[in-house]
Amino acid sequence: VTVCTAYLCYFLSEAAGCKVSGVLSVLTLGILMAGFGITAINTEHAQHMLHAVWTIIVWVCDTVVFILAGAIIVQDGFLENRGLFKSSDWGYLFALYISLILIRLFVVLLCSPFFRYSSYGMQERVCSMEKFVKYLVILSWGGLRGAVGLVLALIVSVNTHLAHVVGERDPHYCPRVLLHTGGIVVLTTLINAASLEKLIMWFGLAEPTDTEEQLKNSAKRFLIRKHSAIMVEFQNR
Repeated sequence: VTVCTAYLCYFLSEAAGCKVSGVLSVLTLGILMAGFGITAINTEHAQHMLHAVWTIIVWVCDTVVFILAGAIIVQDGFLENRGLFKSSDWGYLFALYISLILIRLFVVLLCSPFFRYSSYGMQERVCSMEKFVKYLVILSWGGLRGAVGLVLALIVSVNTHLAHVVGERDPHYCPRVLLHTGGIVVLTTLINAASLEKLIMWFGLAEPTDTEEQLKNSAKRFLIRKHSAIMVEFQNR
């Protein structure tokens, strides 16, 4: 049912005259399914099976997308059109990378009041302002661009209508979009993903809080009492 729903959502978005992005529609469907649709699955066995199946599907799709995007970028950007990616594009790429981080930081700051009063573990009663700011920095720095961005860039790269519209100003606009998107994916993977763990450790967010330590000790004492009671009952038999 979930696989058919995903395909139906993409088909209705792209081919039924809705004039919306099929990729973003499926992404929205996945968010709704994770938030509300999961409650419709009654048994734990069904939830585990569904999670396992979709994990395999996502892994296969991610692998295909990255291989396909890499092959197209090498073929169109460096083999057939050697002058497509100029030296100035390297500057544009890094400027785009910095701009995306700043835009994400702006959006995170804009949504920070919502995070502060509704997000788990970020309310005022359990999270200080200093720690909350650290969470916002991690949230801003941890934004990785991956398969979704590459899929959208692949759609742009084969869009003949868009190529015809902007062809007079930039005949290589569509493949250049794919090249820049691939560059952003590489930069966020090499810089953001590689440094995120160190940033979390530097902020001290990996260390357990006093509340978590109390919960851990309380659970430990409960398990010890439960184990002792079971052993006494077993010995009395």
